[in-house]
Order: sequence, then structure tokens, then C-alpha cells
Amino acid sequence: MSTDLVTKPPAAMDFGAFSDLDPNALYIASLITDTSIKEQQKTLYEQLRGQMENANMPKHIIKQLFQWMEEATERHFSAGHMREMQARLLTMHYSVEELGELVAFYRSPIGRRHLVVQPKISLEAMTQILQIQFALMEEFQKWFEKVMRAELDKEKDY
Repeated sequence: MSTDLVTKPPAAMDFGAFSDLDPNALYIASLITDTSIKEQQKTLYEQLRGQMENANMPKHIIKQLFQWMEEATERHFSAGHMREMQARLLTMHYSVEELGELVAFYRSPIGRRHLVVQPKISLEAMTQILQIQFALMEEFQKWFEKVMRAELDKEKDY
């Protein structure tokens, strides 16, 4: 399959600042950054907003918090930085031909849907993993306290 036809990024996209990177990697990184990461952020914000509203946090505080979060996110995770990071990671793990195939995939209906759905799946998975980790930490703490109590009891016997 010739990937030249599907791998050319739109002419309007300016990748001049990252000219050392593969254009396909930059194009895919732009798709991921502009769609997937924004979708993930939107989903996270919706989850947080729901939790805060359930906790009866005043709406003006919620609004201030989200404004601060958006500003802080933009300062630390600018779109340009995220594109570059994604593109560099993609070029580390995919060949030029594979990047072309990914471009074709992301231009397909299922690829565009994947960009929107995958961040939601990732957030849900991370939430479940954190719940498991907290449960493990509680279990470890109980085990550790039991072991330490047994050791202290042994010392008392001496």
C-alpha cells in the first residue's frame, strides 16, 4: 500500500518549529493532542464537576477552580509541547510506513471515533486502577501494622 496519498498533512498545518520530526508523526500527534487530549480533559472536568456538585461545593468556587485548572493546564501542557512530545514518542515506536497507516486509520470513521472514545476509556481505567491501588494500600497497612505489633510483642517478652 502506498502511504504517500494518505500521509500528507494538510497544507495549512505549520510544523516549521519541529522540522526535525517526521511529518506523519507530527500530524498524528496533532490529531491526538487536538482531539484525544482535549476529550480526556473534558471528561475529567465533567467527572470532577459532578463530584464537587455532589459535595455541595458552591458553584462560584467550582467555576474559579475550573478557570484556574484551564490556565494551569495551558501553562504546563501547551498544545505545541504536547504535539512535540507525542510526535517524538510516535517516531520512537513506529516506522515511517506504520505512521502512514496510522494516519489512514485516524482519517477513517472508526479512527476519528477512537480519538474521542479512547480518552474516556483511559480515564475510566485509571479510576479503577486507583481504586484498586487504594484498596491494596489499606490492605498493606493492616498487614504491616499486624506484623509490627507481633514484633513489638516479641520485644516485650525479652
